[in-house]
Amino acid sequence: MIRTAIFTAVLLLSGCDESYDERMERLENAVKTPISSSGDYWIIKGGDFLTDQNFKVGLIFGYGDNELICREMIEVYQKAYRSEKLSCRLAN
Repeated sequence: MIRTAIFTAVLLLSGCDESYDERMERLENAVKTPISSSGDYWIIKGGDFLTDQNFKVGLIFGYGDNELICREMIEVYQKAYRSEKLSCRLAN
């Protein structure tokens, strides 16, 4: 049990040194092969008036219909944050 806790702590701390881009690259490489049979979906946040850059802020996988779940999650979020521009994009 203690060995597992130490191993987990080491993994978490080692992840702190990575930049956002490095983490995204590692995640993108992991989902090149679909995790789910219905395809996996990114939740994409659109840029604001200062930048047109889009950001991947979530990954939906493991549901029967990942696209439907992605769209439903966006719908709920946008009710609370109307100014956010969110979309779903196939990850693989």
